[in-house]
Amino acid sequence: MRRQRVSFLMILDVGLIVAAYILALYLRFDGKIEGRYLYTLLDNIAAIIIIKLLIFYAFNLYRSLWKYASIDELIEVVGASIIANLVVMIYMSYFKADMPRSIYVMVPLIDMALIGGSRFAYRVFRRVGLDALNSDGYEKRILIVGAGEAGAMVIKELRNHKNLNSKPIAIIDDNPSKKRQHINGVPVVGNRKDIGKVCEKKRIDEIIIAIPSAKREDLKDIVSRCKKTKCKTKILPGYYELIDGKVNVTKIRDVEIEDLLGRDEVELNIGKICHYIEGKRVLITGGGGSIGSELCRQVARFNPGKLLILDIYENNAYDIQNELLREYDDLDLEVIIASVRDAQRLEEIFKAQDIDVVFHAAA
Repeated sequence: MRRQRVSFLMILDVGLIVAAYILALYLRFDGKIEGRYLYTLLDNIAAIIIIKLLIFYAFNLYRSLWKYASIDELIEVVGASIIANLVVMIYMSYFKADMPRSIYVMVPLIDMALIGGSRFAYRVFRRVGLDALNSDGYEKRILIVGAGEAGAMVIKELRNHKNLNSKPIAIIDDNPSKKRQHINGVPVVGNRKDIGKVCEKKRIDEIIIAIPSAKREDLKDIVSRCKKTKCKTKILPGYYELIDGKVNVTKIRDVEIEDLLGRDEVELNIGKICHYIEGKRVLITGGGGSIGSELCRQVARFNPGKLLILDIYENNAYDIQNELLREYDDLDLEVIIASVRDAQRLEEIFKAQDIDVVFHAAA
């Protein structure tokens, strides 16, 4: 499936690269293109295509998941277009190819519009199409508590996962300067004291608390107000979840007693954690369980040399394996089905795998 997607994008880009030069010449000569420039283009188009496709590949234009396209992907398109056209200009100058200099300014801009537009069009059509498919089904109406970075990413995640049938309706935040502002198109309608009336007025079904750095007393108060609404209440736990800037739907869960008991905020030394794990062969026992799978997610972020997930239950282990491979394309990952009680099997694993670090999460 991935190869088919890459092949399709490359074929599409070939057409767009040719179209960009023809359009640039058309605009340059007001629709009356001189034949000699068309012949020059025809003589060099194969080399131009190869140069541009190689640079686009180097800039990850064929590895990005465009259904999640954002400003980062747009920057990749802009950078790839500029570098590719600089290399083409050097190539054309070296071989003294006859082409108006203005073309080298126009083509990069057209490349950005056509190639960037084709990628983002997929996201637009996907969203419109899924909205149409879900138009007859009921969507849960979601209130987000927290208008910070975490809240914004929760909104984005809910929109990207239409299978959740969840629609962000409004945001609550205690910062008065954010009231009447919009975060990803969702309005900030009040502070925590307004939770009750907002839920009633907006017919809210579910509340998601997205303030990972909230103090325990504030969190208790917010949860208490949410419980009074009778709406289902969920939470995005732990500030460490946002260290890499990533939030996903698997991290949104029901409020637990530990969230209310809380702990004082711990400042993590990311450098030391990274040094401890990066490049190491890491084994996580019980990796398919709730604690083990979260350990797998956190370890995967720090670029281990190899991650080994050991669990006695195949389904759990392969679920977290599939999740991690979707998130980290280049992660060296292996699932081992075995029991931690089988001493002989464990000895074989340790001898065969040359393990550096073990996280024991098996029951």
